[in-house]
Amino acid sequence: MKSYMILCCALMAVAQTARAQNPTIDQQIEVTRQYVPEVEGARKLDYRPRMNDTVMLKPEIDYAIRPTPWRSVFGTEPIAPVGISTAEYARPYPYYLRLGGGYPGQSLLDFAVDKSTRTTRFGVLLNHYGEWQRRQIPVTEGASLMPWTTNDVGIYAGRDFGRQSLDFRADLQLDYFDAFRLTDTRQGYFNQDLDVRIGYGDDFTDLSRFNYRVALSGGIAQLAVGYGRAEVNLGGRVGDGALLGDVIFDGWWTSAEASTGSCDWYVALAPRYEATFGRFGLHAGLGVYVNRYKGIRHAGDETYNDAFYRFFILPDIDLSYKVADAFVPYLRADGEQGDGSYRGQHMFNPYAQGDQVQRPRIMYFGGGFRGQAASILTYDVQVGYSLAEVLNFKLMENAWFDAFITPIDLFYVDADVKLRLPVGFSLEVGVRYNDIHPRTDRIASATEVVMPVGTGITPLLVTGAVGYAWRDKVFVKVGVEYASQRYAATDTNLYVAVPGYVDLWAEVMFKPTRKVGVFVRGGNLLNQTNYRYLVYRALGANVMAGATFSF
Repeated sequence: MKSYMILCCALMAVAQTARAQNPTIDQQIEVTRQYVPEVEGARKLDYRPRMNDTVMLKPEIDYAIRPTPWRSVFGTEPIAPVGISTAEYARPYPYYLRLGGGYPGQSLLDFAVDKSTRTTRFGVLLNHYGEWQRRQIPVTEGASLMPWTTNDVGIYAGRDFGRQSLDFRADLQLDYFDAFRLTDTRQGYFNQDLDVRIGYGDDFTDLSRFNYRVALSGGIAQLAVGYGRAEVNLGGRVGDGALLGDVIFDGWWTSAEASTGSCDWYVALAPRYEATFGRFGLHAGLGVYVNRYKGIRHAGDETYNDAFYRFFILPDIDLSYKVADAFVPYLRADGEQGDGSYRGQHMFNPYAQGDQVQRPRIMYFGGGFRGQAASILTYDVQVGYSLAEVLNFKLMENAWFDAFITPIDLFYVDADVKLRLPVGFSLEVGVRYNDIHPRTDRIASATEVVMPVGTGITPLLVTGAVGYAWRDKVFVKVGVEYASQRYAATDTNLYVAVPGYVDLWAEVMFKPTRKVGVFVRGGNLLNQTNYRYLVYRALGANVMAGATFSF
């Protein structure tokens, strides 16, 4: 569901399955409740894309992860580099391979095998992306080769039984990266994440009958954090609409002794009703949560390691009126919660080594208008207000990050426009403005701080891209992203300004046949200084070339 400096909040560790056509692919969308993505799209908290999803649904050239956390809420909609489409991958070729390399040192490997039939599914996935660049060591004068790699191997299987289906998926993610250390200059880390999911039931595409689905998932991360989830989805047609509901248990725990360990679990009931009355669209529901957390928490200047319960209700409302396909005003109120465990933190910042914290939460209220015209123009403009608790990272002495919860108020304005002409040209533009104010002052400084530091939330983000496709043979795209200055926290309770940057990129793909393609991509062509995380710089000007094969 994209890539600059993540000093961010951790997101949800709960999942919903979105299914492609033949072959059927399960993409895990990390949300707190079930939903089906549509063209008019529900905006959800962003998540770190698992690379197997990237391969199966949209294998893109650029795997770098930009540090705008919760991008769907606090940033513009990401504009993806050109890649093979879902429909293209779904052609009857059981094998897919992509190889690439670049300068400065980059490596890329995607391999997928799909042996699906009309009623059964089976596939194996293997993915790798690495950066191998020399980086300046803090404090010292020298530089050192510091690899940063993400690796994933997965297997999925499924079978249809009439109207229901049984689906299974297992993924092992193994990332390796080097972190700065003042004592020995750097230290290597392996991050392990084993995730297993199984589910049985309906796909909720035909609500004229009663639908149900039962799903179980769980795993272990970093050999230290276990997590699990059980979910029951129910739904069917009632009157002119559909009544749906989810019952959820979700939690994580550490392997430490009871006196020092942490755990966080919640149970939730989330009913909702969806209907269309002529031009009026209704989606109304709520989520009722009981959350228990035990571990480190901060209250003012005090730190506690104890257990406590929270009971809260989050809204789930979307009202729209279709004046025409090209103009649909809407109002929205929604709420979600994230994951404060070490696993959740690591999904966005591998250098996070601090305590587990309670789950961040968000409620947002807004409205705007959206529309589409003749499959040529699609747009969405909205204004809103968010009341949130976000994860705030601060840089510690040895260049690792600790996290704490910061409550904020956020006013935002967002606009996204996509134009696709029949002659092959496309234009995509996105603008996001965030006005952020902390509700508690956790960062002291002699200079007034007008926004919470360490969240990675950018006050202004502008994206744009122009593309051209010729006869399904040649694809060209040029894009730019501008991010304004933001702030990062340090262990001395001060802040440092991270300068804004402009990322200009371009890419070309040539497909001499349906089975073979070659590509070249240049990133950060202006050689701007940018940070994946504070003190951990992203690539400067770089180029990657490679080839794709379907056979």
